[in-house]
Amino acid sequence: MRWMRIGVWLAVLSLVGTSHGQAPNSPSAIPGLAMVDQVTDFPLLDRAIDTLDFSTESHGWIVGEYWLGWVHGQRLPALLTTSPDGTDAATAGILGQATTSVLFNDRVNSDVRSGFRLAGGYLYDREHGLGVEAGVSYLGSQSTTLLASSDDFAILARPYTDATTGDPEAVLAAFPGTSTGSVEFTANSGDFFETHVGLTERIWSTDSANAGVILGYRFNHYDDGLRMRQTILATDTQIDSTDDFAARNNFHGLDMGMRAEMTWRRLTWNLLGKVAVGHLQSTVKINGRQVTSVTGSAPDTQTGGVYALASNIGTYHDGEWTLQPELGSTLSWQLRPNLSLRLGYSAMFLNDFAVAANQIDRTINPALFPPADLSADPLRPLFQLSRSDLWIHSFNLGVDYRF
Repeated sequence: MRWMRIGVWLAVLSLVGTSHGQAPNSPSAIPGLAMVDQVTDFPLLDRAIDTLDFSTESHGWIVGEYWLGWVHGQRLPALLTTSPDGTDAATAGILGQATTSVLFNDRVNSDVRSGFRLAGGYLYDREHGLGVEAGVSYLGSQSTTLLASSDDFAILARPYTDATTGDPEAVLAAFPGTSTGSVEFTANSGDFFETHVGLTERIWSTDSANAGVILGYRFNHYDDGLRMRQTILATDTQIDSTDDFAARNNFHGLDMGMRAEMTWRRLTWNLLGKVAVGHLQSTVKINGRQVTSVTGSAPDTQTGGVYALASNIGTYHDGEWTLQPELGSTLSWQLRPNLSLRLGYSAMFLNDFAVAANQIDRTINPALFPPADLSADPLRPLFQLSRSDLWIHSFNLGVDYRF
């Protein structure tokens, strides 16, 4: 390990040129750190050479970065429809009808969000570039609320397919002359959290470039949810129903990759490519409730909403082996001998994650609407885990400090 640091300082000494009358040895870069190239115009280091303590060699490094990131947002399925005023109740809000329009069918929670990354490492064998490193990354949550009421749309409907006939149908939440109502959707994209720890080794180096390998452990966490609230008002009756779908994903894997660096004067370009192979544990929770309030009577509470009914309500666990790739590119500018400014881009791919909105089964046996007939056949909706591929990409700005 000592030879690596000696090589770096020899490159620094080359800045004074022939005044020292010595030819520098080839520097060996530290994995994850910027190298100092041989230049003749480096005033910061020229002024610092006389004060540097060459007996104290840097073994560690710390990186702190601010993240400006985007998550591949979830697209809501067709869960709320409308039709023009005057449409017949038998066809209002039914998918496939020429008069039916889908509301809230866009991608949500794909706006920019903030986060951070902290990482550090330590070289314990400079000669071979052997070291350890660890890091943690965090990207904040995001939530979108969408509301539609009969003040804006005379007709509001919740579309589904009748499991007994195969025909498209709809539950009318608002219809002129019959009822008024509202439907609210709250889509939550939870925090993303990643941590890793690994061993590093340099496998190749020149005066201005080096490459190393990484082997370690990685943990990824991501969750999201979708809540639907519906209120129907008809004469002296109010019906409030709620559907809750939530998904949580935890990944544990063997992290493998390579890092390469190229240095020119004070600039260092760092490339990172990794893939983690491991087990992804997904948990999905489904819950539904309906409260019917009639004037002069106590509220009646039943299990089930519209898409969360007695046949699919519950907590479900499922595991799968998968790959989680990561790519990154960073440009560093050396401000001081031990301090650099970093600007980069990174992308993480979250393969086979469970997303809440994709767990909704719109094929329903009407007999299971509250109050449910549990002897009904078929028992639909059913839960069948659906997995999706997500990605997170971000721009990063931070500092790299060596000690």
